[in-house]
Amino acid sequence: MTIEEKVEIVKSLIRAHGNQFLTVDFVKKDGTLRHLMCHRSKVLESQVKGTAPEATAARKETLKKRNMISVEEIVKPGCAEYQWRTVNCETVKKIVANGQEHIFD
Repeated sequence: MTIEEKVEIVKSLIRAHGNQFLTVDFVKKDGTLRHLMCHRSKVLESQVKGTAPEATAARKETLKKRNMISVEEIVKPGCAEYQWRTVNCETVKKIVANGQEHIFD
């Protein structure tokens, strides 16, 4: 599988689950493994759209060029506290969604 194929698969898996929670394991820029419980919520999308069109367009272009995607991480399980995170799709090792495990090398 090429990097481009992997990035598209990872992005489509994350987007396909929308408000459903999933876990993503990926390697951060500093080389450490990161485990996130996250989702792509409608709140995230609504906050990004239209607030500052030029900044939004620039951010989306940067994320696209770097093969990244934004998600909301659950900070405290059982509580509605979230923080935005950026996932590097090239370094994703595993995604678990709907009880299915997707492993990437």
